[in-house]
Amino acid sequence: MHQQNIIHLDLKPENIVCVDHTGTSIKVIDFGLASRLDPNTPLKVMHGTPEFVAPEVISYEPVCLATDMWSIGVICYILLSGESPFQGNSDDETLALVTAAQWEFDEDSFEEITEQAKDFISSLLNKNTRRRMTCEEALAHPWMVSVRATGYFCSPRIIMVRVLCIVCEEIRFWATFHWNSLQNKQELVTLSQNMAIIKDLETLYFCFSTVL
Repeated sequence: MHQQNIIHLDLKPENIVCVDHTGTSIKVIDFGLASRLDPNTPLKVMHGTPEFVAPEVISYEPVCLATDMWSIGVICYILLSGESPFQGNSDDETLALVTAAQWEFDEDSFEEITEQAKDFISSLLNKNTRRRMTCEEALAHPWMVSVRATGYFCSPRIIMVRVLCIVCEEIRFWATFHWNSLQNKQELVTLSQNMAIIKDLETLYFCFSTVL
């Protein structure tokens, strides 16, 4: 895509899907906001998903291929930690955090993440587009090289397990605050079953965590 000077401008987990039921190949979808870059005509846009959009979009500055790489950095941060580096309580707050480009690695969430992986993210979440890694540089990064060398390239299915665990944490949070409002025994049974499923998913996550 980038080799053809096409910029996606809306890269996010929802726009990355499995090609088939095996879950070993993925593709990027939803090119509704995509554009072909013309070196002689700067492109400025005012669209994108707040949590994944790059600072230059918000500032209405010319976008480039590096704009997509920022989004990839956000996606990697989320997949490795289960947290979002810029998510605020509202879109305005999120956009303000992105504009400031102020973020950090949460100590607990990144406790078991390697320094190479964190350097990979840092090299993408750089406000200066000229210092942001290109696709070629990202593929040649020591973290990516080491992952390929060990054969521990996680499949989309493993990534989905991690995403499901994040969802389960949200369910657990909801259950904690709504336990006393449950109306009957059937709701209690359903909740107990859901909690058991959460436990199974967490077990799967820990089994696969070494490849993430």
